[in-house]
Amino acid sequence: MADPGIPGAAPPGTQAQNDWQLLRRLTGYSTSLWYCLALSLAGFALYALGMVLLADLMQFLLDVVAGAEGGSLLQASVSAIAGADVPSRLAIPLALIALTLLRALGLFLGAFPLDWAARSLVFSLRDALFRQLTLARIPQLEAQDQGAQLSRLTYVAEQAALATVEAIKTLLREGLLLAGLFAYMLYLNWRLSLVILLVAPPIALMVRWAGTRFRRYSRDVQSSMADITQQAGDALRGQREMRAFGAGNVLRDRFRRVNRHNLHQSVKFAFAQALSTPAVQLLLAAGLALMLWFALGAGLLGSFSAGALAAYLTAAVQTGKPVRQLSAVQGALQRGLAATQEVFEQIDGAVEQDSGTHVVARARGTVDFERVSFTYPGAERPALSKISFSVPAGSTVGIVGRSGSGKSTLVDLLLRFIEPTEGEIMLDGVPLPAYTLENLRQQYSLVSQSATLFADTVCNNITMAATGTYSDAEIEAAARASHALPFIAELPLGLQTVLRNNGETLSGGERQRLALARALLKDAPVLVIDEGTAALDADTEARFRASLATHAGGRTTFVIAHRLATIESADQVLVLEGGRLVEQGSHHDLVGRSSRYQSLCQGELSSS
Repeated sequence: MADPGIPGAAPPGTQAQNDWQLLRRLTGYSTSLWYCLALSLAGFALYALGMVLLADLMQFLLDVVAGAEGGSLLQASVSAIAGADVPSRLAIPLALIALTLLRALGLFLGAFPLDWAARSLVFSLRDALFRQLTLARIPQLEAQDQGAQLSRLTYVAEQAALATVEAIKTLLREGLLLAGLFAYMLYLNWRLSLVILLVAPPIALMVRWAGTRFRRYSRDVQSSMADITQQAGDALRGQREMRAFGAGNVLRDRFRRVNRHNLHQSVKFAFAQALSTPAVQLLLAAGLALMLWFALGAGLLGSFSAGALAAYLTAAVQTGKPVRQLSAVQGALQRGLAATQEVFEQIDGAVEQDSGTHVVARARGTVDFERVSFTYPGAERPALSKISFSVPAGSTVGIVGRSGSGKSTLVDLLLRFIEPTEGEIMLDGVPLPAYTLENLRQQYSLVSQSATLFADTVCNNITMAATGTYSDAEIEAAARASHALPFIAELPLGLQTVLRNNGETLSGGERQRLALARALLKDAPVLVIDEGTAALDADTEARFRASLATHAGGRTTFVIAHRLATIESADQVLVLEGGRLVEQGSHHDLVGRSSRYQSLCQGELSSS
């Protein structure tokens, strides 16, 4: 669904938006865009005026040389401002300098505000994309290609803003220049000027033909860029596996294929752009040739002075540049609009539902599952089926089962990362959807097997969103409880050491201990350990269990275990098999009566 907090958000399901709707929505992401547009319009109007008067300067110069009566607009302006007795030898050079300054000022006032607005749009689009990534439903994010997501955040967002604004800038600059030059030509000889309009329909058809292809090719180029990002990311993340398994040639071949596909799509775009511009120039030349043929046949040139004829031809030739630029602008515009549509499709993606209003300072920690089922989209059978159990506040629950039995799905449901297809989950007797998402997740601490460390200091990785809330003593106590303090003390700056690339300089066990410290510091009433001690050696895990027992303080704890010792002291153990709860009881009870549990214990729960 569209994010109501983002300006101009489209209603759910909106995919095929026309160009005008896309442009209108895009402008909503920059509050200053219209002011910049007005300033640029004024600047480019000055630029167009300067260019027209440069053509008129030719008439001024040649009429002075030929001794003809001055019909130049510039000459009339000079006479009106400085008087008729100003010598032409002084007036013409000064006029040239003044017009050059006018053009330069116009170009600056026209270009810079829109360039600033474009960068502002890039900022706003990236901000909106990242906000959506942090609010999107986790299954939706996991179903999408990570390379495409990163490409939208970096390359596509920039294309959307810069290419679109560059097209608008070209339309303003060259459109005003073309209008000014044609108005000047009409002023000099309107009959002759109308002949050029005969080539306008063919030019419009050519521009339309090019535009449809530019849009399609632009989307293909962006899609191929996402593939490149994905392949490059895989190679960077999997350097050790690539080298250990000798897969370098395979990965290079894969990258070469997607890179070649990107080349082919880019060449198609370049071909359409290269073909459209000379075709428009040829049509324009045909229009000018037709104009000259008509003028020579009708004897219209006799009404021109030498200066007026030179000015007219100068203006006519100058129309070539704006026509060429305006024909090529379709490429930039369609490239920008294709990128804009892709960005908005991401922004309009579904976000987590947060309609609850219930807020509690600190939950007691009682958890109830009542006939809960969950089926992943597209799956033939449920990942969990009619699961029911109750967990009293302050107790510890071990969850065991073979791989694929539904253990992690149960944890995802508990934290509302996903929603049950059937049944209800309650915390302290209140259904989870009744809580606000923020308040609900304040009641949980999570330690997952693949603990993520962010590009920040060790201290901020432990405090996470609560940076500034805890004292140094509290942070050190949590690090000590997770047995992370010894290795932190050996880091160059201790707790202030900045980690990069998910803490790649740390061992797996060290990363896991930081994740455990993070959970202990939060001190939430419900602690969820999703195989969170898997990377610890047996001795460190034993010390952590002892520390956890000391610091538990009535905390409800869910443990997905990979070692028997982790759950021996649990108040109850849930045995999952094929998405069903097949056994439930204490460790000692299950060892005595459950063949399934005995089998798992004999394998030291390693398959979990």
